Amino acid sequence: MGSSVQDVTARAKQLISERKYRDAVRACRRVLLSKPDAVPVRLLLAQALLALGRHDEVRIEMLALSKKAPDVGAAWRLLGEAYIRGGQPDAAAEALREALKLDPADDEARDLLEEVGEVDAPPKMETIDRWFGGEPTHAEARIDEIRPPDEQAPPATGPSIDAPASVELDPEFEAEATSAEHDVSGLPSAPPTPSPAKPRKRTLLGLPAAPRPGAARPPGAGLPSAPPPPGMPKPSAPPP
Repeated sequence: MGSSVQDVTARAKQLISERKYRDAVRACRRVLLSKPDAVPVRLLLAQALLALGRHDEVRIEMLALSKKAPDVGAAWRLLGEAYIRGGQPDAAAEALREALKLDPADDEARDLLEEVGEVDAPPKMETIDRWFGGEPTHAEARIDEIRPPDEQAPPATGPSIDAPASVELDPEFEAEATSAEHDVSGLPSAPPTPSPAKPRKRTLLGLPAAPRPGAARPPGAGLPSAPPPPGMPKPSAPPP
């Protein structure tokens, strides 16, 4: 009998691959009449019935199988697919979740679960959430912890931000630049302002004192005087 089940299983698989679903259904039912517990044959029967659109029969077959063999994940997957095709997404999601619980590697069950919209939300991407939420990442927070106090970034106090130390001018260059701003040697200079003359001392009578020796002399001073005309006495020298 075992060899007969194996032969029918191989024959049903071939008929399904050739899309001869009705022939596959007949072959499976013949074996199940004498061997109702043949799980592989009943699963092939459900596949052929699904291909023919006979969803009600699939549900009946898989519900019966799930009661006898509740640990067969393929039975729950076929039951869930039958519920989907019959327009019962809630029942389908429940059956498909059970199938994935029994066989997490069942990609077909996972795809069907996505089809009914029962997909798990992807894990949150913490790095992107922190970028948009303004929360520093772990690496950024760690950098702030190990940074020396004198290198901590100063808080911004206004719209302008001071230049970093790497671009500040050397004191010598800064003094040279400052002196260059006030250098006007290339411009025409204004005429010098004459210093005011010192006031001369006044005499006892209130008149200005005579100029000091060496001051400007009147015209003709220092030149020899002309001889007097004949008959005129020679002027005497002033008393000392």
